[in-house]
Amino acid sequence: MQDAITAYLLELEAAGRSPLTIASYRQALNDLSRFLKGTRPLNFRRVKVEQLRAYLGALQVVRLKPSTIRTRCTIISCFFNWLLEEGIVKENPMLHLRRPKKPHQLRPIFTTDELVEIIQAAGDSRNPIRNRAIIYLLLDCGLRLSELSNLKATDYDARTSTLTINGKGSKVRLVRPGRRCREAFEQHLALTNGCLWGANRGGLRDLIYRLGRKAGVKTYPHKFRHSFANRFLDAGGSLDALQCLLGHTEISTTMIYARAGQQERALRSHAEHSPGDRLAF
Repeated sequence: MQDAITAYLLELEAAGRSPLTIASYRQALNDLSRFLKGTRPLNFRRVKVEQLRAYLGALQVVRLKPSTIRTRCTIISCFFNWLLEEGIVKENPMLHLRRPKKPHQLRPIFTTDELVEIIQAAGDSRNPIRNRAIIYLLLDCGLRLSELSNLKATDYDARTSTLTINGKGSKVRLVRPGRRCREAFEQHLALTNGCLWGANRGGLRDLIYRLGRKAGVKTYPHKFRHSFANRFLDAGGSLDALQCLLGHTEISTTMIYARAGQQERALRSHAEHSPGDRLAF
């Protein structure tokens, strides 16, 4: 099975999947392989639904989150689909397995006061110009941490005020920051020489955590992405535009980010478009 896993991961790498995605696939498939070897001498061509059900049960025993178990199910199913395409197995046993229900969780977002505190904390830090640019880019463009880390000075076109973002799966998209974000970023660009941030992905994550602690706000990089989506829609942005700006392939993924303020937006829209109030008499 290890040879098959190695070959599958190499194919994912050749397809341009991100190193983080490949690492998560490797971890999940190696974990499955270890479990199956512990149950009986392994011939993965004859893996049964019962064995996979036992594996998912073992994941529940160690109290993995339902969302994590669902991700494991997706990875294993993709792997068996690849084995099926390669003619190595005759069916995908995951098709006969019931997966954990997807929990309906609202994505946490920043309040306006919290964002003001974080921006002020960035302005009072050792490197205020760089750190304000980082916070504004996360908030105003909905960037993933990896996208922020990979950003280069040449990705910004001052003539059109657009940034080229190299996203997950080698997908490229354009964003156009607002005035405050552009000013903060251009101010930093004028001072930078070589490396844009002077920190790698891990260093940027630690910086964002530190600024949050300084501001007294629970802060992590992806929370800015959630907040961007919510505030973009609150300001009247459309769902299909948000899908494009976030780099989502499926609109259903965008909806997950949009649910935090969905009820309040629906109430405002209801008041604005009341059928009763529009009767002509």
